[in-house]
Amino acid sequence: MKKIFNVFALLLTAIGISSCSNDMENIEETKGYLQLEMETIASTNTRADIMDAPSNYDSKTLVVRILDAQSNVVKESTWKDGAFVNTEFASPIMLTPGTYTVEAHSANWDGSGSGWNAAYYAGTTTTTVTAGHLAKAKLKLTQDNVKVDVIWDQSFRDNFTTAKATVSMENNDEVGSRVFNMTGSSNGAAYFPVGNLEWQLTATNKRGVRHDTSNRHVQHHHRRQATRLLPHQVLCS
Repeated sequence: MKKIFNVFALLLTAIGISSCSNDMENIEETKGYLQLEMETIASTNTRADIMDAPSNYDSKTLVVRILDAQSNVVKESTWKDGAFVNTEFASPIMLTPGTYTVEAHSANWDGSGSGWNAAYYAGTTTTTVTAGHLAKAKLKLTQDNVKVDVIWDQSFRDNFTTAKATVSMENNDEVGSRVFNMTGSSNGAAYFPVGNLEWQLTATNKRGVRHDTSNRHVQHHHRRQATRLLPHQVLCS
């Protein structure tokens, strides 16, 4: 009787294991997988000085989110130093079949202000996950704000002892202006949201005569294209 009981118990255990295994197979068959590839960002900018934003901003630290068709965030991770912080993202991600949006942007700032050496990156792509299959999505990030630099030509330096150019957003006091000085150390390039810029130039020549120009309007609606301001074309022409 004891042997019969033991055999019966083993039989029940075997049935339970088989049932559990089948359930796992069924779960896997009803799921799909997504593999993410992040395109390397080509930029020399790392830390930045940004108005009203964290001082430890790093443009190449990214927030990556996977959203379902109802715009609900189903998965999220940080991309830092060329790798995902969430190890789940490093291998194919199990998802319910459906259409997904993958989005990423520079972390800790939304790019709505100005800053020195403060490139802001963003990108988005869509993909469809089907049951039992592996979908691959490549997320390409591009610069999403405008780089501004002032070039102090040597002919300008030969005629003026001091000069500064103040760049700001047109009709937008919420975005901080940036001042470029001809003398002293350079802060680097400034970055602004896409839109219309204006700049004011003040310079004193070697005879001590001061020159002022203002409301020099610069239209800029294209991301990733640098704006170079050339003061010598204004005062030396």
